[in-house]
This record gives sequence, C-alpha cells and structure tokens, in this order.
Amino acid sequence: MANTLHTDNLITRNYIEAAGVGALENFLSRAEITVARPNRQDTPVDAVAINEDLIAVPIQLKVVLQGGMTVHRKYLGRNLKLVYVNLGLELGGLHEHTSFVVLDPETAWQLPTKLGLKFDPEYHDTYRWPTTTANLRAALEEHTCRTPAELADALF
Repeated sequence: MANTLHTDNLITRNYIEAAGVGALENFLSRAEITVARPNRQDTPVDAVAINEDLIAVPIQLKVVLQGGMTVHRKYLGRNLKLVYVNLGLELGGLHEHTSFVVLDPETAWQLPTKLGLKFDPEYHDTYRWPTTTANLRAALEEHTCRTPAELADALF
C-alpha cells in the first residue's frame, strides 16, 4: 500500500495506512460490500471487494494524506482497480472530507499524457504530482466517489 507522507507531518505511516483501509472498509460495508484482505504482503492487491453476486474486485490502495498523486506503469495489464483514498480532516488528513478516486491502471497511466505533461509513457515507470493541481482535480472529478454507493458503483 502506498501513501504520500511528508516528513514534516507527525502522523505515522502506519496510522495513514490504517486510516485509509478503515475508510475503505467503512464506506464499502455501508454499501453492503464485503472487504477481504490478503494474508500475503508480496502481492499488488491490498484488498478485495466482493458484492452480493460474489463478484470480486482486487484493489490496490493508495492513501493520500495531503494531496498529489502517483501513477505506476507496473499495474498496467493487471485486473485490479486503483483506489486513491483522500483522507479528510475527520481521519487526520488535510482534505475537507474523505473521498475516493477509482481508476483502472490504464486510465491512471494515461493521465499525464491526457493533461499534456512532459511525460514519455514508454520511458517512465512512475509519474508523481507533488500537489493536486486544478487540471488534475478536474480530470479526476468523474472518477471521484464521495458516498458509499458511488464507491460501490465505481468498483463494480
């Protein structure tokens, strides 16, 4: 599980990850979605969402405390959803409210190019926005979930 942690912040990495997982589990359980977590740590899957029809969706969770975003080439072609948890003030984050951005790996990887940034998807392995720019926020809006039902719909 990845997160954005700046050294000037006193919240520990473990707390950030726990808050992100807790927020995901809370929202999905309120949407009547089961969340399972793998026992192994050497997998790109941090959680699996399972709906009432027993359809399972693997999730790679990214916890965002302040802002910014990182996309990775290594998830291309994987059957999973990238879920970026923007931690709200109520969970120790710096966003007004907790929200989730749900992307498939291909959509995430295309974001720098879509936004016209200096980026060669054939050369780079990652791209990181240190802050959430207005253009990035606008591009992510259609993928942003603010309610349990929106999160469940975006996953399934």
